[in-house]
Amino acid sequence: MVIPRRRRAIDRVCCRLRQSRAASRPLLDLPEVVKDLTAERVGDTVTLHWTTPDKTTDRIAIKGTITAEICRISIPVTPLVPLQLPHVL
Repeated sequence: MVIPRRRRAIDRVCCRLRQSRAASRPLLDLPEVVKDLTAERVGDTVTLHWTTPDKTTDRIAIKGTITAEICRISIPVTPLVPLQLPHVL
């Protein structure tokens, strides 16, 4: 099958447009995931320790300071009820 010259040119342009769109995806500027998070509880105080990442998820060096936002959820404690197993002979 012979493809007309104009059709080949259109295909090349469309291909280039797809490549340029893929290459210019937006950068989210998010730090990499912390891999060594630990928590230590002493009384009513919880101390968190971690190593701050030096690269973003796009593998670009982080410039400037990073602000960590720590969130906490309080869940009321419910007493445990002993499990009642059926008596089997």
